[in-house]
Amino acid sequence: MTTTAKDQLPRWIEAVAKKEIPSAQLELRQGTISKLLGKTHLPYWIGLIKLFSGFSDEDGPEFNDLMKEFFKDDDNFPLKNNSQLVRVLAGSLLAQKIESRSTLSDTLMLALLTANFATNRAELPILELLVQIEALWLQKCSTSRDLPSANGMSQPKTTSSKATLVAGATINEKVQEHLNSLFTDVKSQHKFISSIVTYLTDLEKRVASNSEETNILSWILREHSREVPASFTEIGATRLPFIGAKDLAVLTAIAPGLPDARGILHKMLQTVGTSDDTITLAEIVRAFKEKSPYTEWVTETTKLSLISSGESITPLLYALHCSQEPGWEQAFPLKASFPLEHETTLLNFAMQFYKECMLMSIVHRTS
Repeated sequence: MTTTAKDQLPRWIEAVAKKEIPSAQLELRQGTISKLLGKTHLPYWIGLIKLFSGFSDEDGPEFNDLMKEFFKDDDNFPLKNNSQLVRVLAGSLLAQKIESRSTLSDTLMLALLTANFATNRAELPILELLVQIEALWLQKCSTSRDLPSANGMSQPKTTSSKATLVAGATINEKVQEHLNSLFTDVKSQHKFISSIVTYLTDLEKRVASNSEETNILSWILREHSREVPASFTEIGATRLPFIGAKDLAVLTAIAPGLPDARGILHKMLQTVGTSDDTITLAEIVRAFKEKSPYTEWVTETTKLSLISSGESITPLLYALHCSQEPGWEQAFPLKASFPLEHETTLLNFAMQFYKECMLMSIVHRTS
């Protein structure tokens, strides 16, 4: 983001209020946000994503709890006709938490994007937020692979053995001079050791990145899944967006994802036709019901799903999960915020499934 979410808060609030808001009131609302940024419980933040995205009712716990937090700090906070304002504040709170580079940043970036795969973005209270978060995710995917050079690794020179004493200096002065010299050496050695630790960490990342590239290149050239014993052609265009996307997520060594994941998935889908063909979610899920060899893959894959909020946050994984039960086509729409008949390209479905798998990989790795 070129400007921070904190900087944009006044504009976002005034856009839904359709009037200028006094600076004192804006400061109170930012103060409440700053206080809430300390929360570290993932379900709280998942609730805010559902609230911002329009999946929570106005009388739901997420809405009422957030409204009460702002009312505690501002007696003038409106308690009625405030749904858009509360959703804007939820969005700003999420954006500021993501920008804070907390341990939840990667999780929340992906969760916000996966939850809104089928959302009409024109209906969101902050129109540009998803575009900004998508750009931030791609930037993080790239910078997580940036590796500094090994400069600055030279052994520091010690000075204590070369300390000179001025003729005529008192004993106290001599002792002080030695102490100063030793202190300088300790700081220098500490800096050197820190640089070694940083270098080894970066070296580990470099090895992971090189291995990742090799494995992905091998996978795409072989045109054969690592998840199921079948070639891309045998899997077929209908199932490949899901199976291939999970393949790529498993091969991704560095979170929160690959900066060129979309291009790789496009290349994968070209092996079975075109990535621009459109399809519905219902058609993809039904294709997994048609052939029993994929039953085990569906069962193992849906273990990743964040079932407690999967209907909102990981809708594709949740659809597969529901498909294992009789009457799933009737049950899924009752819970999910995602329509079974949503139609988009094979590539868009593949990219969404990749993000969902990366999200759950990060959640399980950090839980």
